[in-house]
Amino acid sequence: MALAIAGTYMTFLEDSSQKWNPGPFIVIGDDATVTVDGTSINQPTIGANVTWSAANNNPSSANIAFIVTATGKSCYGTYVAGSGPLPASNNISGTSQPPPQTLTSWNGTYNTFVLSGTKWDKDSTLVVNAPIVTYNGKQILNALYTGIKGTPPNPDVDQLAWFTASGNADNVIISFLMSSGNKTFGGTKWDSGSEPTTPNFTGTTAATPTPPTITVEIALVLVVKATTEAVEAVEAVEAVEAVEVVEVEAVEVVEVVEVVALAEEDKKPPGKGSAAYDPKADAKASADLAAKASQLAPKKK
Repeated sequence: MALAIAGTYMTFLEDSSQKWNPGPFIVIGDDATVTVDGTSINQPTIGANVTWSAANNNPSSANIAFIVTATGKSCYGTYVAGSGPLPASNNISGTSQPPPQTLTSWNGTYNTFVLSGTKWDKDSTLVVNAPIVTYNGKQILNALYTGIKGTPPNPDVDQLAWFTASGNADNVIISFLMSSGNKTFGGTKWDSGSEPTTPNFTGTTAATPTPPTITVEIALVLVVKATTEAVEAVEAVEAVEAVEVVEVEAVEVVEVVEVVALAEEDKKPPGKGSAAYDPKADAKASADLAAKASQLAPKKK
C-alpha cells in the first residue's frame, strides 16, 4: 500500500541568523522507511508527524509535519543534526516534486572544481549519461534526482545528490543551470559530518582549464535561487493555504488541505512542542515559517 507522504524531499534549514541554507535530502518510502542524506533512520515514528531521535543511534533528530495537495507534497518542522535538542521553533521546510527536467537534459561531461580557501582548484570530471552518473571515474550508487519548478523570472532548480552511506566516496548535492550555452552546476561536496553551508563544488561542460567567472558566480548564488524556489513552493503548497485557513475551524483546515498520515493513536514526538496533532496550530506554524523565508524572495519592481 502506497504511503501518501512517500517521496524525495529537497529541504532547507534556517540558521540562527534566519538565513536559509540547503538542508538534508529526506526520503520517505512507501514501506514507511526514512533515510536522511542516504542514511537509514532507526525507529522512525510515522504518525501525525514523522519523528526520529538521535537517542536511537541516528545522526539527527526531527519532528516534521507533511502536507499533500494536488500540486505537490511539502514538509515543515524542527530538525537538528547530532545529539542536541530540537529547536523551539520550526527551522526546516521542504518540498517533493517531479524534477522540472529529466536527468537526460543534463547529459554531458563536466569539468569540476573544488573550493580551497578562496581559490577554485581543478578537480576531476562528472559524467552524466542518464541514468548513469560517474564522478572521478567511479559510477555513483543510488543517485537521487529531484527539483522545484521555477516561477518566472526564477529558473527551474534540478538537483542531483549522492551520499557515502550508499557506498560512494563523497557526499554531494548539486543544482544544474544553463550558462552562456554551457551546462553548469554548483553545490556542495563533503566527506563526513554536516553539509557545508556555502557552495564548494562546481562544474561546467565548457572546455576551459579554469572555472569561468560565471561558473563561480553561479555556484555562489545557486543556494539563494534554490532557497527562493523552495520558499515559493512551500508558500504555494502550505503557506498561502495556511494563511487562508488559519482563522477558520480546524475541521475546515482538513477539508482545504489533506493532512496526511494521522496515527490511529496520538503519539507524542520527542523534543519540545510534543502536544497531540493540531491542524490549526500547524497551519499557523507553516505560515510563520514561510513568512520568515519570504524575506529571501526577490523584490518585485
